[in-house]
Amino acid sequence: MPWWLIFMIAGLSFGAFLSILLAVLSWLLYPKPLAFTGKHVLVTGGSKGLGLEWAIQSAQDGARCISLIGRDKARLQAATERVRSLAPEAIVSAYSADVSDEEGISQAVAEAEAVGGTIDVLIANAGTLEVSKLESHSPTTARRLLDVNIVGTLNTIQAALPKMKIKDTKPGSDGFRSIVLVGALESFIPSFEHGIYAASKYAVRALAETLHVELGPYPHIRVSLFCPSRAATDLQGVEETSNYSDVMRAGLGKRGAVTYQSPAKAVSEGIKSLKMGRFAITTRYGAYWFRVLGFGAMPQPSLFSVIFEGIFMAVFRILSVIFVVPAWRKGVVKLWKNNGEEMVGLKHSAAPESVV
Repeated sequence: MPWWLIFMIAGLSFGAFLSILLAVLSWLLYPKPLAFTGKHVLVTGGSKGLGLEWAIQSAQDGARCISLIGRDKARLQAATERVRSLAPEAIVSAYSADVSDEEGISQAVAEAEAVGGTIDVLIANAGTLEVSKLESHSPTTARRLLDVNIVGTLNTIQAALPKMKIKDTKPGSDGFRSIVLVGALESFIPSFEHGIYAASKYAVRALAETLHVELGPYPHIRVSLFCPSRAATDLQGVEETSNYSDVMRAGLGKRGAVTYQSPAKAVSEGIKSLKMGRFAITTRYGAYWFRVLGFGAMPQPSLFSVIFEGIFMAVFRILSVIFVVPAWRKGVVKLWKNNGEEMVGLKHSAAPESVV
Protein backbone atom coordinates (compact mmCIF):
# COMPACT_ATOMS: atom_id res chain seq x y z
CA MET A 1 0.00 0.00 0.00
CA PRO A 2 1.48 3.43 -0.96
CA TRP A 3 2.74 5.55 1.92
CA TRP A 4 0.55 8.47 0.96
CA LEU A 5 -2.58 6.30 1.13
CA ILE A 6 -1.58 5.02 4.57
CA PHE A 7 -0.99 8.62 5.69
CA MET A 8 -4.37 9.76 4.33
CA ILE A 9 -6.26 6.86 5.96
CA ALA A 10 -4.50 7.52 9.26
CA GLY A 11 -5.34 11.24 9.05
CA LEU A 12 -8.99 10.59 8.26
CA SER A 13 -9.24 8.02 11.04
CA PHE A 14 -7.71 10.40 13.56
CA GLY A 15 -10.02 13.20 12.41
CA ALA A 16 -13.08 10.96 12.77
CA PHE A 17 -11.93 9.81 16.22
CA LEU A 18 -11.32 13.40 17.36
CA SER A 19 -14.74 14.52 16.07
CA ILE A 20 -16.50 11.70 17.90
CA LEU A 21 -14.52 12.40 21.08
CA LEU A 22 -15.38 16.10 20.98
CA ALA A 23 -19.05 15.33 20.35
CA VAL A 24 -19.17 12.93 23.32
CA LEU A 25 -17.33 15.36 25.61
CA SER A 26 -19.61 18.22 24.55
CA TRP A 27 -22.68 16.11 25.28
CA LEU A 28 -21.32 15.07 28.68
CA LEU A 29 -20.19 18.56 29.68
CA TYR A 30 -23.13 20.52 28.20
CA PRO A 31 -25.48 21.82 30.91
CA LYS A 32 -28.88 20.28 31.39
CA PRO A 33 -31.56 22.26 29.50
CA LEU A 34 -33.34 24.88 31.58
CA ALA A 35 -37.13 24.72 31.64
CA PHE A 36 -39.50 27.58 32.43
CA THR A 37 -42.30 25.25 33.46
CA GLY A 38 -43.46 25.97 36.99
CA LYS A 39 -40.94 28.78 37.49
CA HIS A 40 -41.31 32.25 38.98
CA VAL A 41 -39.92 34.74 36.45
CA LEU A 42 -39.23 38.35 37.45
CA VAL A 43 -38.52 40.97 34.77
CA THR A 44 -37.33 44.52 35.41
CA GLY A 45 -38.27 47.03 32.73
CA GLY A 46 -41.13 44.65 32.10
CA SER A 47 -43.81 47.11 30.99
CA LYS A 48 -42.70 47.35 27.34
CA GLY A 49 -40.19 46.34 24.69
CA LEU A 50 -37.85 43.45 25.34
CA GLY A 51 -38.90 43.18 28.98
CA LEU A 52 -42.54 42.67 28.10
CA GLU A 53 -41.56 40.07 25.50
CA TRP A 54 -39.54 38.17 28.11
CA ALA A 55 -42.64 38.13 30.31
CA ILE A 56 -44.99 37.03 27.53
CA GLN A 57 -42.80 34.26 26.16
CA SER A 58 -41.85 32.99 29.63
CA ALA A 59 -45.54 32.72 30.52
CA GLN A 60 -46.35 30.99 27.24
CA ASP A 61 -43.48 28.59 27.93
CA GLY A 62 -45.10 27.42 31.14
CA ALA A 63 -43.89 29.83 33.83
CA ARG A 64 -46.05 29.58 36.94
CA CYS A 65 -45.71 33.22 38.02
CA ILE A 66 -44.64 36.38 36.19
CA SER A 67 -43.60 39.48 38.13
CA LEU A 68 -43.17 42.75 36.24
CA ILE A 69 -41.24 45.71 37.62
CA GLY A 70 -41.27 49.14 35.99
CA ARG A 71 -41.70 52.83 36.73
CA ASP A 72 -44.85 53.67 34.76
CA LYS A 73 -47.91 52.32 36.59
CA ALA A 74 -50.25 52.74 33.62
CA ARG A 75 -47.92 50.82 31.29
CA LEU A 76 -47.40 48.16 33.95
CA GLN A 77 -51.15 47.67 34.22
CA ALA A 78 -51.49 47.37 30.43
CA ALA A 79 -48.57 44.93 30.29
CA THR A 80 -50.06 42.82 33.08
CA GLU A 81 -53.38 42.55 31.26
CA ARG A 82 -51.65 41.61 28.02
CA VAL A 83 -49.60 38.83 29.62
CA ARG A 84 -52.70 37.49 31.39
CA SER A 85 -54.66 37.46 28.12
CA LEU A 86 -51.92 35.46 26.36
CA ALA A 87 -51.19 33.11 29.27
CA PRO A 88 -54.33 32.95 31.45
CA GLU A 89 -53.00 30.13 33.65
CA ALA A 90 -50.03 32.17 34.89
CA ILE A 91 -50.07 34.37 37.99
CA VAL A 92 -49.13 37.84 36.76
CA SER A 93 -48.29 40.70 39.12
CA ALA A 94 -46.77 44.16 38.66
CA TYR A 95 -44.74 46.36 41.00
CA SER A 96 -43.77 49.98 40.47
CA ALA A 97 -40.12 50.75 41.25
CA ASP A 98 -37.05 52.48 39.84
CA VAL A 99 -34.13 50.03 39.73
CA SER A 100 -31.68 52.79 40.64
CA ASP A 101 -33.53 53.19 43.96
CA GLU A 102 -32.05 50.49 46.20
CA GLU A 103 -34.84 50.57 48.76
CA GLY A 104 -37.58 50.69 46.11
CA ILE A 105 -36.31 47.71 44.10
CA SER A 106 -35.70 45.70 47.29
CA GLN A 107 -39.28 46.28 48.40
CA ALA A 108 -40.66 45.37 44.95
CA VAL A 109 -38.69 42.12 44.87
CA ALA A 110 -39.83 41.26 48.40
CA GLU A 111 -43.47 41.83 47.42
CA ALA A 112 -43.01 39.66 44.33
CA GLU A 113 -41.52 36.88 46.46
CA ALA A 114 -44.46 37.12 48.87
CA VAL A 115 -46.84 36.46 45.96
CA GLY A 116 -44.92 33.98 43.81
CA GLY A 117 -42.25 32.56 46.08
CA THR A 118 -38.52 32.64 45.45
CA ILE A 119 -37.54 33.95 42.02
CA ASP A 120 -36.33 31.20 39.71
CA VAL A 121 -35.50 33.28 36.64
CA LEU A 122 -34.36 36.89 37.08
CA ILE A 123 -34.29 39.06 33.95
CA ALA A 124 -32.41 42.30 34.76
CA ASN A 125 -33.62 44.16 31.69
CA ALA A 126 -34.24 47.76 32.85
CA GLY A 127 -32.00 50.27 31.14
CA THR A 128 -31.77 53.56 29.35
CA LEU A 129 -29.92 55.06 26.38
CA GLU A 130 -28.53 58.46 25.50
CA VAL A 131 -26.61 59.17 22.30
CA SER A 132 -24.02 61.91 22.01
CA LYS A 133 -20.43 62.55 21.09
CA LEU A 134 -18.26 62.19 24.21
CA GLU A 135 -16.95 65.76 24.16
CA SER A 136 -20.49 67.15 24.26
CA HIS A 137 -22.11 64.51 26.48
CA SER A 138 -24.07 65.95 29.37
CA PRO A 139 -22.53 64.82 32.70
CA THR A 140 -25.98 64.89 34.30
CA THR A 141 -27.55 62.49 31.81
CA ALA A 142 -24.37 60.39 31.78
CA ARG A 143 -24.66 59.91 35.56
CA ARG A 144 -28.34 59.00 35.20
CA LEU A 145 -27.56 56.45 32.48
CA LEU A 146 -24.77 54.83 34.52
CA ASP A 147 -26.97 54.85 37.62
CA VAL A 148 -29.78 52.98 35.86
CA ASN A 149 -27.75 50.61 33.69
CA ILE A 150 -25.03 49.67 36.19
CA VAL A 151 -26.21 50.46 39.72
CA GLY A 152 -29.78 49.47 38.84
CA THR A 153 -28.59 46.07 37.64
CA LEU A 154 -26.53 45.64 40.81
CA ASN A 155 -29.50 46.62 43.01
CA THR A 156 -31.68 44.05 41.23
CA ILE A 157 -29.13 41.27 41.74
CA GLN A 158 -28.65 42.09 45.41
CA ALA A 159 -32.39 42.16 46.07
CA ALA A 160 -33.14 38.77 44.50
CA LEU A 161 -29.98 36.71 44.98
CA PRO A 162 -30.11 35.78 48.71
CA LYS A 163 -33.18 33.55 48.34
CA MET A 164 -32.18 32.32 44.88
CA LYS A 165 -29.05 30.78 46.43
CA ILE A 166 -31.26 28.29 48.30
CA LYS A 167 -31.81 25.39 45.92
CA ASP A 168 -35.41 24.42 45.19
CA THR A 169 -35.81 20.78 46.28
CA LYS A 170 -39.57 20.53 45.94
CA PRO A 171 -40.85 17.42 44.11
CA GLY A 172 -41.15 18.05 40.37
CA SER A 173 -38.66 20.94 40.34
CA ASP A 174 -35.42 20.63 38.37
CA GLY A 175 -33.80 22.85 41.00
CA PHE A 176 -32.19 25.18 38.47
CA ARG A 177 -32.37 28.94 38.64
CA SER A 178 -31.12 31.56 36.20
CA ILE A 179 -29.99 35.19 36.24
CA VAL A 180 -30.03 37.03 32.92
CA LEU A 181 -28.31 40.41 32.71
CA VAL A 182 -29.29 42.36 29.61
CA GLY A 183 -26.33 43.90 27.81
CA ALA A 184 -26.09 44.96 24.18
CA LEU A 185 -23.78 44.63 21.20
CA GLU A 186 -21.92 47.46 22.92
CA SER A 187 -20.98 44.93 25.62
CA PHE A 188 -18.46 43.66 23.05
CA ILE A 189 -17.64 46.65 20.85
CA PRO A 190 -18.36 50.39 21.18
CA SER A 191 -20.12 52.34 18.46
CA PHE A 192 -20.29 55.95 17.32
CA GLU A 193 -22.04 58.35 19.73
CA HIS A 194 -22.74 55.44 22.11
CA GLY A 195 -19.69 55.97 24.33
CA ILE A 196 -21.36 56.27 27.75
CA TYR A 197 -23.95 53.63 26.86
CA ALA A 198 -21.15 51.28 25.75
CA ALA A 199 -19.30 51.92 29.01
CA SER A 200 -22.41 50.92 30.95
CA LYS A 201 -22.95 47.77 28.90
CA TYR A 202 -19.29 46.78 29.19
CA ALA A 203 -19.88 47.11 32.94
CA VAL A 204 -22.98 44.89 32.78
CA ARG A 205 -20.84 42.30 31.01
CA ALA A 206 -18.29 42.58 33.83
CA LEU A 207 -21.06 42.10 36.39
CA ALA A 208 -22.23 38.95 34.59
CA GLU A 209 -18.73 37.46 34.34
CA THR A 210 -17.99 38.25 37.99
CA LEU A 211 -21.33 36.88 39.16
CA HIS A 212 -20.68 33.66 37.22
CA VAL A 213 -17.42 33.20 39.14
CA GLU A 214 -18.81 34.19 42.54
CA LEU A 215 -21.72 31.77 42.21
CA GLY A 216 -19.36 28.83 41.71
CA PRO A 217 -20.48 27.30 45.04
CA TYR A 218 -24.09 27.45 43.79
CA PRO A 219 -24.10 25.35 40.59
CA HIS A 220 -27.91 25.39 40.48
CA ILE A 221 -27.77 29.09 39.46
CA ARG A 222 -26.81 29.88 35.89
CA VAL A 223 -25.77 33.34 34.76
CA SER A 224 -26.27 34.61 31.21
CA LEU A 225 -25.47 37.84 29.39
CA PHE A 226 -28.19 38.62 26.84
CA CYS A 227 -26.89 40.98 24.14
CA PRO A 228 -29.62 41.50 21.53
CA SER A 229 -29.05 43.20 18.23
CA ARG A 230 -30.80 46.53 17.81
CA ALA A 231 -34.48 45.93 18.48
CA ALA A 232 -37.57 47.88 17.45
CA THR A 233 -38.36 49.30 20.89
CA ASP A 234 -38.71 52.82 22.32
CA LEU A 235 -34.92 53.08 22.32
CA GLN A 236 -34.97 52.92 18.51
CA GLY A 237 -36.34 56.45 18.50
CA VAL A 238 -33.44 57.61 20.65
CA GLU A 239 -30.90 56.00 18.34
CA GLU A 240 -32.45 57.68 15.33
CA THR A 241 -31.60 61.08 16.84
CA SER A 242 -27.89 60.25 16.48
CA ASN A 243 -25.53 60.19 13.51
CA TYR A 244 -24.76 56.50 14.04
CA SER A 245 -26.75 55.20 11.07
CA ASP A 246 -25.30 57.95 8.83
CA VAL A 247 -21.77 56.92 9.80
CA MET A 248 -22.52 53.26 9.06
CA ARG A 249 -23.96 54.05 5.63
CA ALA A 250 -21.13 56.46 4.78
CA GLY A 251 -18.53 53.87 5.72
CA LEU A 252 -20.10 50.65 4.50
CA GLY A 253 -22.63 51.74 1.90
CA LYS A 254 -25.73 49.55 1.67
CA ARG A 255 -24.09 46.98 3.95
CA GLY A 256 -24.05 49.59 6.70
CA ALA A 257 -27.82 50.12 6.76
CA VAL A 258 -29.06 49.82 10.34
CA THR A 259 -31.97 47.41 10.69
CA TYR A 260 -34.00 46.70 13.79
CA GLN A 261 -35.04 43.24 14.96
CA SER A 262 -38.48 42.63 16.40
CA PRO A 263 -38.46 42.22 20.20
CA ALA A 264 -40.37 38.95 19.83
CA LYS A 265 -37.69 37.48 17.56
CA ALA A 266 -34.84 38.70 19.77
CA VAL A 267 -36.34 37.25 22.95
CA SER A 268 -37.25 33.98 21.21
CA GLU A 269 -33.58 33.56 20.27
CA GLY A 270 -32.58 34.53 23.79
CA ILE A 271 -34.83 31.98 25.46
CA LYS A 272 -33.62 29.26 23.12
CA SER A 273 -29.98 29.98 24.00
CA LEU A 274 -30.78 30.40 27.69
CA LYS A 275 -32.32 26.94 27.81
CA MET A 276 -29.15 25.55 26.25
CA GLY A 277 -27.09 27.00 29.08
CA ARG A 278 -25.17 29.61 27.09
CA PHE A 279 -23.47 32.43 28.93
CA ALA A 280 -23.14 35.04 26.17
CA ILE A 281 -26.26 35.25 24.01
CA THR A 282 -26.59 37.23 20.78
CA THR A 283 -29.56 37.21 18.44
CA ARG A 284 -28.22 37.65 14.91
CA TYR A 285 -25.51 35.88 12.93
CA GLY A 286 -23.67 39.16 12.29
CA ALA A 287 -23.48 39.78 16.04
CA TYR A 288 -21.72 36.44 16.46
CA TRP A 289 -18.64 38.07 14.91
CA PHE A 290 -18.42 40.66 17.70
CA ARG A 291 -19.29 38.10 20.35
CA VAL A 292 -16.39 35.86 19.38
CA LEU A 293 -14.01 38.82 19.22
CA GLY A 294 -15.01 39.90 22.70
CA PHE A 295 -15.08 36.54 24.47
CA GLY A 296 -11.77 36.68 26.33
CA ALA A 297 -12.20 34.55 29.46
CA MET A 298 -15.99 34.28 29.23
CA PRO A 299 -17.42 30.91 30.27
CA GLN A 300 -18.69 28.58 27.57
CA PRO A 301 -21.24 25.75 27.79
CA SER A 302 -19.22 23.16 25.87
CA LEU A 303 -15.70 22.25 24.79
CA PHE A 304 -16.83 22.18 21.17
CA SER A 305 -17.89 25.84 21.37
CA VAL A 306 -14.51 26.84 22.79
CA ILE A 307 -12.61 25.06 19.98
CA PHE A 308 -14.92 26.37 17.25
CA GLU A 309 -14.64 29.95 18.46
CA GLY A 310 -10.90 29.68 18.92
CA ILE A 311 -10.53 28.73 15.25
CA PHE A 312 -12.59 31.67 14.01
CA MET A 313 -11.32 34.32 16.45
CA ALA A 314 -8.12 34.94 14.46
CA VAL A 315 -10.08 35.24 11.21
CA PHE A 316 -12.61 37.66 12.70
CA ARG A 317 -9.84 39.71 14.29
CA ILE A 318 -8.06 40.17 10.96
CA LEU A 319 -11.29 41.05 9.13
CA SER A 320 -12.29 43.58 11.78
CA VAL A 321 -8.94 45.39 11.59
CA ILE A 322 -8.92 45.38 7.79
CA PHE A 323 -12.56 46.23 7.10
CA VAL A 324 -14.73 47.19 10.11
CA VAL A 325 -12.64 49.76 11.99
CA PRO A 326 -11.43 51.56 8.82
CA ALA A 327 -15.04 51.67 7.56
CA TRP A 328 -16.20 53.38 10.75
CA ARG A 329 -13.42 55.95 10.55
CA LYS A 330 -14.18 56.48 6.86
CA GLY A 331 -17.83 57.13 7.68
CA VAL A 332 -16.97 59.71 10.35
CA VAL A 333 -14.53 61.50 8.04
CA LYS A 334 -17.08 61.58 5.20
CA LEU A 335 -19.75 63.13 7.40
CA TRP A 336 -17.26 65.61 8.83
CA LYS A 337 -16.25 66.75 5.35
CA ASN A 338 -19.85 67.02 4.20
CA ASN A 339 -21.31 68.74 7.24
CA GLY A 340 -18.43 70.19 9.19
CA GLU A 341 -17.39 69.31 12.72
CA GLU A 342 -20.67 70.69 14.08
CA MET A 343 -22.58 67.77 12.60
CA VAL A 344 -21.57 65.59 15.53
CA GLY A 345 -23.75 66.44 18.47
CA LEU A 346 -26.41 68.36 16.51
CA LYS A 347 -28.66 65.36 16.78
CA HIS A 348 -28.79 64.86 20.50
CA SER A 349 -31.39 63.50 22.85
CA ALA A 350 -31.28 63.00 26.59
CA ALA A 351 -34.41 60.87 26.19
CA PRO A 352 -35.51 60.63 29.83
CA GLU A 353 -38.58 58.69 28.67
CA SER A 354 -36.34 55.84 27.48
CA VAL A 355 -35.79 54.48 30.97
CA VAL A 356 -37.79 51.25 31.25
